[in-house]
Amino acid sequence: MDLIEVIRLQGERTGAVVNAIRLAAPAKPRDRLELSDEDIRQLNEQRTHSYTILHSAVCRVPAPDEPRLRKPVSDIAVMILAVAMSLGRSGGWDAGQASITTEQLADLILHGIVN
Repeated sequence: MDLIEVIRLQGERTGAVVNAIRLAAPAKPRDRLELSDEDIRQLNEQRTHSYTILHSAVCRVPAPDEPRLRKPVSDIAVMILAVAMSLGRSGGWDAGQASITTEQLADLILHGIVN
């Protein structure tokens, strides 16, 4: 549960910074298209590198329990990141219909949906 909370809080902080930048300097609709191929390559490389570091850190959490897990630790880390990051970026943690708590998400990841 602590892992999910850390990912969620980091997503909220990152989102706040991105929103502040957008509000301070509104972008033209096609700014991304004006990037050079090299700029886009470097941006993608930086994102991949950041994700690799994050994935590696998440892998370390369930690693001690790997013999008991149904999936490889690497796959579990991808799933945790996919769900936790998507909820964090959309603001769906505690907003209306999409509301889900960290505890609920941890329970879903650890126990699934079947009794």
